[in-house]
Amino acid sequence: MLHDNAHINDRFYENSGMHGSNPIPMEAWLCETEWDDQRRFELVKAMLPNKRLLDFGCGAGGFLRKVQKLAAEVVGVELESRVRDYWSGQLKIVPSLDSAGGVQRDYSIPCA
Repeated sequence: MLHDNAHINDRFYENSGMHGSNPIPMEAWLCETEWDDQRRFELVKAMLPNKRLLDFGCGAGGFLRKVQKLAAEVVGVELESRVRDYWSGQLKIVPSLDSAGGVQRDYSIPCA
């Protein structure tokens, strides 16, 4: 399957296609990535107060959940629609950089 991209259609990432035919539940995904979310948080936490952070490709959103407590603004960009649905009303996760204000928007801490 990795020898070509024939399996990827226009909605491949939006519909969780990179996780196979049976994506794990969001809660399980968040548990699986907790250690890395915490590692990333520890790396940037001193820089967060009053800053605006953009996480491009935010995955399950666990890192955003941690940094939102300290940062002035937190925005995630994630193609996978179930992530946006899961965090709706709790975190600002958008499907594209344009939805996040585009490249002209001044984010103090861009990360991926």
